[in-house]
Amino acid sequence: MSNSMAACNDEEINTVFERLRQVVDADLCKTVRAIYQFDVGVADGSVYSWVVDVHKEPGAVVFGPGSHVRPGQLIGATFALTKETLLGLVDGKIDPMIALLTGKLNLTGSKKTAAKIQMLFSRLIPDDTEKGTSICSRMRNVIRRVRELCGKSHVAKSHSVITGQKEGLYNQDFVGEKHARYLVRFLDMIPQFMASQDTNRLTIVFFAVSGLDVLGQLDAKLTTEHRKNIIDWIYSLQVLPAGNGSTAHGTGFRGGSFITCVRTDPARHETAVLGGASGSEPVLKATEAQPPHGCCSCEVGTRGLHNGDGGHLAMTYTALATLAVLGDSMERINRHQLALALRDYQQPDGSFTSTIHSGETDMRFLYCACCVAYMLNDWSGIDVDAAVGFVLRSVGYDGGVAQRPGLESHGGSTFCAIASLKMMGRLNAVLERPPTPAVSAAANAQGHPPAHPVHDTSHERLVHWLTARQGHGFQGRPHKPEDTCYSFWVGATLHLLGCATLINESENRAFLMQTQNSFGGGFSKWADVLADPLHTYMGISALSLMRGHEQGLRAVHPALNVSMRAFQALPFGTPPLEPSTLGADPGDEHPNLSVVQGVRAVLTAAALASAFALVATHPERSLRGFWWPWLLTGIVSYS
Repeated sequence: MSNSMAACNDEEINTVFERLRQVVDADLCKTVRAIYQFDVGVADGSVYSWVVDVHKEPGAVVFGPGSHVRPGQLIGATFALTKETLLGLVDGKIDPMIALLTGKLNLTGSKKTAAKIQMLFSRLIPDDTEKGTSICSRMRNVIRRVRELCGKSHVAKSHSVITGQKEGLYNQDFVGEKHARYLVRFLDMIPQFMASQDTNRLTIVFFAVSGLDVLGQLDAKLTTEHRKNIIDWIYSLQVLPAGNGSTAHGTGFRGGSFITCVRTDPARHETAVLGGASGSEPVLKATEAQPPHGCCSCEVGTRGLHNGDGGHLAMTYTALATLAVLGDSMERINRHQLALALRDYQQPDGSFTSTIHSGETDMRFLYCACCVAYMLNDWSGIDVDAAVGFVLRSVGYDGGVAQRPGLESHGGSTFCAIASLKMMGRLNAVLERPPTPAVSAAANAQGHPPAHPVHDTSHERLVHWLTARQGHGFQGRPHKPEDTCYSFWVGATLHLLGCATLINESENRAFLMQTQNSFGGGFSKWADVLADPLHTYMGISALSLMRGHEQGLRAVHPALNVSMRAFQALPFGTPPLEPSTLGADPGDEHPNLSVVQGVRAVLTAAALASAFALVATHPERSLRGFWWPWLLTGIVSYS
């Protein structure tokens, strides 16, 4: 029922707009230049509409939809909100911009006009408010205090101060518990501003679940019932082979429930919802017992697959990884047929496409295919020689690896290439000598140009390119800003090459602490931007790879990008990574350090011998201190 044309009988709402009427003046109109309409809903279903005109002096606040709108003028933004949200806005307990992002303010109209709403509500909050319950007042108090301590010039943005991400004021401590709470929220719901990521929901679940695992918080944050719900939901996204064993429609996993089977037998395919981590938000789950190998055993064509529906390589990788993290036995996966299905994704040039219907073909999906085969411990669906040839043709003149041949070297694609070669057992061969005759013959037979020449210096060129990506944190390409996720992509690549000791970990950690949201949890791409699940997971994984692990973080498998605990629990066995003959194994010292250590040993022995000889032959000099430089040299050399 709508009371928009009747009198507003709610005294609290009347009081709010009376307060707004008192702060609307000519100065505010000159700044805002907009007309707003507020449709306020109350518990009984009634909706009361108010118009706030701050477009032309002196301004007005009028009850009724469209009221006071002059000819030729339009309402710039209409907000639908609850009474509770309205009261939170005027009391400073709810920030208008956060309310817009989270859907508490439903906007119709101009986003640019809507953004000015902060100027309106900020006038209702006194500057001298000291109530701890007011977000705005807390922000003012913090800014005021920081200004007193650091000087006004040090405070560039209120957001920077509140998140601690500017001018060295950020929190140096890793707030693991807050990161865990942040990740759990994405298992309950996806924020409105991330609605466009619905097709990638499975990957978001992977970041949240695997992030909790690396944090050591999986058991504490997820109940057995919630784990079961997530596992069942993942299986509901599985695209199975046809009844005749054909995988030509794209066997694998979908990214979310945005595309579902058209179920023709409701008795067999009932669905229900069960609560999320906090029991407040539904997670889709099949109520019936799952068939032996997935969510549906119907034939293609009768199961109701939509045009374009099918598995996606990246989602298949994250599905298997998430199931491994959750400790699932994977009995509902037809291991051999899923492994064979990878051949449907592989292209003649050795690359892989994201889906069999259409999509991008680059290094990312070659990596995803290798991860799937590696976790299944079955490489029967991948032409390894062709895949290696594609990687070699993508190596740049600078030593890095591009997404495809002829493109610019990139930190992400370099990780995908090196991790794939490592899992395929070809990394040492590729970097130590030119491509094998089998690889060259496969490339020539398919009409591809010869692979990029690989010389004995390819390892050094690659390592030089990778280490050059570090400033404080890591960048993905030259002349690009540093980004949280590359602390993992580039850092893990150096681990796989046995060169982790070349990372300046203290600088890298300091950069990550700047992109950490120490108040609400999560990591962002850069300082002063919103956190997101991807960069949160990559930031946590990057910290885990550092030798001085943050307290409580589990070790991460540098190629598969899951915890070592999850990797060791894979139900199809734990295939070993190719031992590195180019450098030490991941996490060990760099091979060149053995030479340095040898030189140190020689210097230590020589210096200590000189010191003792001086003491023995010239005791009078030793008393005057002539011996201590030699002894100090020995100690420094040894350390």
